[in-house]
Amino acid sequence: MFRRLGKRFIRSSLFVRICKSLPLALQVNVLKALLKADRSLVLLLPASLKKTALCYQTLESLSITSVPLILGYLPVGSDGWILEYLFRDIASFADRANFLLIKDPVDLCFHFFSSNSPIVFSLHPSFVGQIINHGIPPGNIVSFYTHSRLWMNVSSLATLTAVLPMNTAEAAALALSGIDTKKIRVFPAGYDPALFSPDFSVGSERLDRANDVLFVCRFVNASNHYYFMRKAYPLIIALGKALAINGYRVTVLGNGWEECDDINFKRLVEIKNVKHQDYPAVYEGSKLLVTPSLQEGGPVSWLEAMACGCLTLSTCSGFPAELRSGQLGSYLMPVRASVQEWMDEVIRILQLPAALESVNMDERHRFLSPATFGKLANVIEDIACESKLTNPSLSWPYTIKDRDLSL
Repeated sequence: MFRRLGKRFIRSSLFVRICKSLPLALQVNVLKALLKADRSLVLLLPASLKKTALCYQTLESLSITSVPLILGYLPVGSDGWILEYLFRDIASFADRANFLLIKDPVDLCFHFFSSNSPIVFSLHPSFVGQIINHGIPPGNIVSFYTHSRLWMNVSSLATLTAVLPMNTAEAAALALSGIDTKKIRVFPAGYDPALFSPDFSVGSERLDRANDVLFVCRFVNASNHYYFMRKAYPLIIALGKALAINGYRVTVLGNGWEECDDINFKRLVEIKNVKHQDYPAVYEGSKLLVTPSLQEGGPVSWLEAMACGCLTLSTCSGFPAELRSGQLGSYLMPVRASVQEWMDEVIRILQLPAALESVNMDERHRFLSPATFGKLANVIEDIACESKLTNPSLSWPYTIKDRDLSL
């Protein structure tokens, strides 16, 4: 009789209201207790609770081993963001931990409180506050850090197990903000060397590059003022047209460019919107990647282009700032250079004798090695296995030897 009454209560809206009034961590413990008492009870739960109960049962199968669990948190609404693909790519190279991408805070709590000391990998520093507010201890949180934003308070990052900025400049800024340097490691995410490491040995077709200048970026219009100005779309459009008018072949790689209202730009410049797996062919067919962003954490396109043998010209921000101008075929421009100055430098580089041939690709790949997905997976797995950052570093995890430079 009492068993029947209990099952009727579990089906009731009152039980749902009681559960939902509890903190998430306590909800987890209530449902865990029910499921451990009678596993079949999951079939009786209302739909609003069944999902999380099933989530717990799934997690239980992972928890029977000693393999660490890493929960990547990217809330609903961030679908399709490059960070989602980044986490999945890194996870595909992991061999010492289970990686799960979580988008719902309830699911995050169920997975966290139902396993043994997992690590929550916040895919953006702005999510850290949400994670802590759901009852997850800061000591179990690692934050990926793309680039600084003046309006963002980073004080909460100081309590985390580790903060992983994309480049040396951001690592220095975090250290200056008071974050313990033992919790910081440059985490230059990232690219797949199997996809973006073609054969550039003598006799290959590495120099058969019909396209002169390549821009890689999706298009956003001026209504997204911050992103529009940070990525320097007005300069990209003006420079692309100027180069094309002067006889240079220019390509822009990315989606959304049909929304660009500059008809002349779309007429003069080749626009390609292809799957990411087809990007290598575009890089391999281009001489020079141009990245005029005012501020960058990366960009990933710079890693991919460098791996595919392109020369690069960028502002001194993000990954390019790890090298001196001219090192390994990577050239730098002042952040506020004019369109004419950009154009003059593009033409100068394209006219350099044997510029592509002189790039030391072996040394390039050694330099890029810390940015490969396998090396990045190792960093996160080390944190999960040791429950702390064991190899802090405020600089790019590879030093170029002067004798190996191509200038």
